[in-house]
Amino acid sequence: MDVFKPFLQRLSQPILLSFCIAWIFWNWEIVVALCWYDAKTIEKLGYKNHIEYIDTMKDHWRNYFWPLIIALLYPISILILNNFHTFFKMLEEKLFTKIVKNATVPTELYLNAQDQIEVKEKRISKFIALETKMEGTINDLIIDNKDLNNKLSLLNDEFIETSNIKTSFENRLKEVDRKIEYYTTKSSIEFLEGSYDLELLKRIGGGQLSTLFSGTINIKKNENEEKYAIYLVFNKYEFISEIIEYYYNLVNDIIIIKTKLITDSSFTVVEFENDTLSVIERELLNGLIELPQMISEKIMFSKDIKFGNSDLRLDLIKHKDF
Repeated sequence: MDVFKPFLQRLSQPILLSFCIAWIFWNWEIVVALCWYDAKTIEKLGYKNHIEYIDTMKDHWRNYFWPLIIALLYPISILILNNFHTFFKMLEEKLFTKIVKNATVPTELYLNAQDQIEVKEKRISKFIALETKMEGTINDLIIDNKDLNNKLSLLNDEFIETSNIKTSFENRLKEVDRKIEYYTTKSSIEFLEGSYDLELLKRIGGGQLSTLFSGTINIKKNENEEKYAIYLVFNKYEFISEIIEYYYNLVNDIIIIKTKLITDSSFTVVEFENDTLSVIERELLNGLIELPQMISEKIMFSKDIKFGNSDLRLDLIKHKDF
């Protein structure tokens, strides 16, 4: 018995564990019922309680013999496999020893091989060190590249923003230059020089207009003097109105002129005091005249006039070919 004692001690624990695993495998219905079935589930299966359910599972082979047989076979199988492994390992060692037992290597060949191994080891060590250094350099370059890309992105954003600001300033400067040129041009009386269509219109309701008078006027410099005058020809009469003063209201964009009517001795103002020409005289030819800014590309100046109970409008349309 003393001979089998170590063997039995070694097999005691694996047998118990193997028996438990085998028993659970063969009697899984009992394990499931104990772990997951409650009283209601057992009753639904047609049993009063767990004990009655387990009694139906009684089978000596199933409950004892087969788990015990498997428990005994498992450690025996493990023991046999371990012995086979040990046997083949010992056989391999013996064969290797037999092969190299009588082998001899010359000292010079051994030393040369050893030197070559050391050289290769040094080369490998240098290669590994160089590779490690290169990896570090590559990582540093990757980090630097990321930093440069971030800086480039920031510089690109700043460049775009600066370009936008520059474009905005350039547009503003162009607009300022245009306005300065516009205001400078309007500030000179030469701005008025030209040939115009003169229309006197009457509002007749519903946004409709009726033409009361249509003619042509010329604003030009006198031949013998440095003064400008307005020339209006109507029938046999020629009306000349001298522009005495010229102002440009920058705030309201309105041109203000002071005119003085000059007529032939055969012409008297009484003749047209109550007709449309008297309106033209009052609003354009004689006195302090306001010319509001253009209201469209076609009409140069336009102003509303109140004459008695009538609502009138006077338009000056400058000829483009002047």
